[in-house]
Amino acid sequence: MSKKPEWIYHPVPEDPAGLVFEKDVDIWIWHDREQIFQLSFQIVNVHKLISATVLISVDEGYELRINNREVCRSDGRIFSWARPARKPVLDYLKPGTNTVIIRATNSYLEKPGACFKMKLIFSDGSKETIRTGPDWVTPGGDKVRVAARMGDMPWRIPSADVCPLPAVHFRKSFHLTRSVKNAVLELSALGIVEARLDGKRPEAHPSLLPGWTDYRKVVPLHKIELSELAPGDHILELILASGWYAGYVGWERGKGYYGPHPAVIASLKHGNETLLFTDTTWDSGTGPWLGADLLMGEVFDARNDVLFQGNALRFESPVPELIDVEWEPVGVVSKLEPVSIVQSAGNQCMIDFGRIIAGYAEIWVSGRAGSRVRMRHSEVLDEQGALYVEHNRMARAEDVYIIKGDTNENYRPYFTYHGFRYIELTSESDNADLAILEFDAKISGLCKPDASRPGNDEPVSAKSVLDGNGFRRAGPDVVYLHTIKANQIRSSLKRTGFFNCNVPLVNSIYNAYISSAECTLVDIPTDCAQRDERLGWTGDGSILAEAHCQTFAMGSFYARWLNELFRAQKDDGSLPDIAPWVEFGSGIAGWNNAAWPDACVWVTSQLIREYGMTSYAATVLPNLRAYCGLIWDKSDNGYRPGGQYGDWLNVDAPTPVDLIGTAYHAMMNREMHFIASKLGDRDLAAFYRNRYDIIRGIFCGKFLPDHAAIDRLSQTACVLSLHFGLVPEDRLSKVRSRLVSDIIGRDTSLSTGFLGTPWLLDELSEMGRSDLAVALLEKETYPSWGFMIRNGATALWEHWDSYIPGRGFKDPVMNSFSHASLGAFAFWFYKRAGWLHHTDPGTRTFFLRPDVAPYLKHVHINRSTIIGDIDIAWQCEDDFINATVSVPDNTRAVLATSYQQILQPGLHQLSIPYPEANK
Repeated sequence: MSKKPEWIYHPVPEDPAGLVFEKDVDIWIWHDREQIFQLSFQIVNVHKLISATVLISVDEGYELRINNREVCRSDGRIFSWARPARKPVLDYLKPGTNTVIIRATNSYLEKPGACFKMKLIFSDGSKETIRTGPDWVTPGGDKVRVAARMGDMPWRIPSADVCPLPAVHFRKSFHLTRSVKNAVLELSALGIVEARLDGKRPEAHPSLLPGWTDYRKVVPLHKIELSELAPGDHILELILASGWYAGYVGWERGKGYYGPHPAVIASLKHGNETLLFTDTTWDSGTGPWLGADLLMGEVFDARNDVLFQGNALRFESPVPELIDVEWEPVGVVSKLEPVSIVQSAGNQCMIDFGRIIAGYAEIWVSGRAGSRVRMRHSEVLDEQGALYVEHNRMARAEDVYIIKGDTNENYRPYFTYHGFRYIELTSESDNADLAILEFDAKISGLCKPDASRPGNDEPVSAKSVLDGNGFRRAGPDVVYLHTIKANQIRSSLKRTGFFNCNVPLVNSIYNAYISSAECTLVDIPTDCAQRDERLGWTGDGSILAEAHCQTFAMGSFYARWLNELFRAQKDDGSLPDIAPWVEFGSGIAGWNNAAWPDACVWVTSQLIREYGMTSYAATVLPNLRAYCGLIWDKSDNGYRPGGQYGDWLNVDAPTPVDLIGTAYHAMMNREMHFIASKLGDRDLAAFYRNRYDIIRGIFCGKFLPDHAAIDRLSQTACVLSLHFGLVPEDRLSKVRSRLVSDIIGRDTSLSTGFLGTPWLLDELSEMGRSDLAVALLEKETYPSWGFMIRNGATALWEHWDSYIPGRGFKDPVMNSFSHASLGAFAFWFYKRAGWLHHTDPGTRTFFLRPDVAPYLKHVHINRSTIIGDIDIAWQCEDDFINATVSVPDNTRAVLATSYQQILQPGLHQLSIPYPEANK
């Protein structure tokens, strides 16, 4: 027997229904001039044909015809190739010659392809398969070419079915001759693992353990502290699901990006003594989890006991290095009860939890054994009040519980989470009604201090009952819903920033930022929680860093994420657009795109500014230098052509990508100068300062040469030019004037996308136009944050027009109702509205500047910073601002007004005249 823990796994054969594409057997075809492909074939004994099925996938669009009759066509949406169509076609075939025609379209990929197969089954048991290959021709008679074999990039193997793997179980009995205190379970997995000691989940057990990493390189080893173990017999059980490792990830309906089966490793220790560890003597098998997938959800059959089918197998694939946990694990941070339950049918109800969260529902139900309770999740309802799930794309986002038949059974998922506000709960037994027992609901407060969200801590009734008294119904076909709660999860990040002001709409916008941020801070900084993506986009991570670092304790979280980014770094310094990196078959995720992996420099500089993390910056400095060196080498003496994203989701005001690329190139070198300075490397700081000056000159000459050029700048172009310090003094007033005039000229509206929005309000306040910044916040017509709130948003939308009354929803191909990116300006609430301009961890000083009075009448912020808890409250009275400032011990504050004040530790009552610019 091994003397140390081994990686073990339990193989589960996958048996997808029906016809599937086969690796290296099926073929992608294409022709460079004609995209109509056809094949004629003979069927002699068509009367003996009992089954005929086709499977087709084309990148990107197609129409399939057999014998001049349309069979099917693609859905016209992006990545439709990842959703192959499987259709019965027996009625389309005839004796003799048959002809298949594929009319294909592709407009954006460099390597398009079409793949088709038809399976014929005859009454004598014989089979025949017809598939795309080099024998296909175009209408002009040209032979097609083989674009790739099935399984090759960029398509991998698309599936017409969603087939989540079941969770597997491992079990080991052990005996203790003495009491053991302070035992520790060391646990990790390639997948998601749950531990049970003597049937109980340890109290300190994190969710979604061990988190998402590049499993080919490293995976964290979690150490779970256990309560005292008594003498006698014990059982340790490990339940393992596919997670990010072997489950569905991203938009391709693809899974198994790291490996086909999950694996686990564990040891139970007491000090230096190992009491138990994983090896091939463990029992393994399957049990109640018929399916367990991060995106698709769970199917749990409570009737099933675990069937142990033999011993675990040793995991022979390359295994990653086990590292210490580098960040805060995921856990439940709040529990929500329904604000309303509406019964839409005898066996169905719609449950509203009041706001969008990332998490899962927990239910208590009873009914006949075998009755199924299905929960479908979504962020929003459509205009008819039905669950809107199209924008979930390929994420099935549903959990199914199959009742055992006991009284008041409890179920909660462990291997999935969803982005949702609403749950459609359906009883799916034969002729089964759903009876909802009456219970009260209550929502916890979200905002501190002076929370203003409507409904905080106010009990509301949730008592929609079948026929008014459905809870009294009896009979074998009734499923009773006793209770349902929503468990909100996120990484266990301490909340460090709070804001409140006198304008309810502004408070709602702030709260919407908090909600959307919490939905996307689940193990890594994701883009959204509801759809088939949930990726660590570096663009989102970069622009949100300033706001997030002032609202949550993000130091170790961001450092761990940056480490994942650097693990993907190529030898030439290249960095990907998402981290952890996943090699998708197709899509827009690439490498070195301007403003996206540039996050490596920007986020590192924020970690120094907010947390003083110079030692971390020193560790990753070689990675930063390699990336910056690559971008410089690929530039034309500083001029950077840009990338493919631009000012993502701007409002009909695109900014030239080379302007963005060059501006961000300047930003990186400016921030590298800052980082090198903080590390005490004067020569390196001077090196990057020189490069910044060169790029700044190139930028000014190309994009700000004269007033005519400035008059053509978009809002985002103005904001980036100003915020990155690229505007010469003699053109500063002109660029500022251009920004203001464009906003006013649009009826006081913004036009910025992902890259301009973060610093728009900040730059307006910097130039003394906080009136305009507040006006944008108070705007309620499209496009604005207020427009989202007035149309029911509880979190920020992905698009400014994710929903418009009368028009409806934005294209579901890319539309989230909880997306933090348009809230990246939120540091403005603390910096400008709250006066906390910035902190300097090195000198334990924070700097105050009254910016927005009297456009807001009173503001209260509280921030827990690395130098202490800072509390600032101010309100307007007549011609003065009365303020209260709490300065932590061993800290000082510098108040910048017409004369500078130094505030020592303690509580200060101040009376300050309005800033001249704001009178």
